[in-house]
Amino acid sequence: MGIYAIPRLLNLLLNEDKTYVMYGFHYWVYRAIAVTSNSRIYNLLFGDSSYIIFYLNLIGWNLNTVVQTGSNFGTNQKHENPFLCEVGSGPWSRTGCR
Repeated sequence: MGIYAIPRLLNLLLNEDKTYVMYGFHYWVYRAIAVTSNSRIYNLLFGDSSYIIFYLNLIGWNLNTVVQTGSNFGTNQKHENPFLCEVGSGPWSRTGCR
């Protein structure tokens, strides 16, 4: 429950297109999002299975119409802010974290 709720509540304090002071309040909010949403246990559990899509969607990744073709992410995937990550299927899709 914490991996879902805490990053979403903290993300309300940040604006996507705004620059914040380094080591200020918003920087610590940003780091708290990264720490609470990167779960080593869940990455090991779901990373090499087809359930990774549901896990990444739960923590905030923007998964457009993803077609699961196997183990796409692995157990070592990480992000700084899951709400800035976007993945899509197909040759012209946008993939990555902003």
